[in-house]
Amino acid sequence: MPVYLLHFERRYQHAGHYLSSTHDLAARLAQHRAGTGARWMEVIAQAGIAWTVARVWDGGRDVEMQLKRWHSGVRLCPLCRREAVRS
Repeated sequence: MPVYLLHFERRYQHAGHYLSSTHDLAARLAQHRAGTGARWMEVIAQAGIAWTVARVWDGGRDVEMQLKRWHSGVRLCPLCRREAVRS
């Protein structure tokens, strides 16, 4: 089951990323684009914030929980690391 990290084009309150897992990544991303499926992604869509799939891991819920314990999408996100290098 893929675990995926979404990178928001701009922060919303405290969040710049969304991390989750799913059995069908394409279908789940379509739900997120439509602003359905997860309340937080509905809020992001209503705020007009675009997002990009920054990274995908194999692993399922165990890997998702392990990554969430880091409490830092920035450290997991290759797009954020690239921005930090340019600054």
